[in-house]
Amino acid sequence: MSETDLVRLKALAQLWSRGLPGGIGWTDVLHEATLRVLDGSRVWPMGVPILAFLSGVMRSLCDDYWRRVWSEKRLLVS
Repeated sequence: MSETDLVRLKALAQLWSRGLPGGIGWTDVLHEATLRVLDGSRVWPMGVPILAFLSGVMRSLCDDYWRRVWSEKRLLVS
């Protein structure tokens, strides 16, 4: 990856992780996405640019986190 790609990846991680509660920051999201790609739990499809793929993985991770937060809040209210 070029320096420009890394800057873009950082910006994407900051975008997707914006406002996450629980002290989860953009570096946590980026590291978790990278870990999941490296351990094979997220497979990089052929023909998809790496930045688009990693952005999608980070978005998915953040969406999952928000779902868990909202589910826990609903359980507390019930």
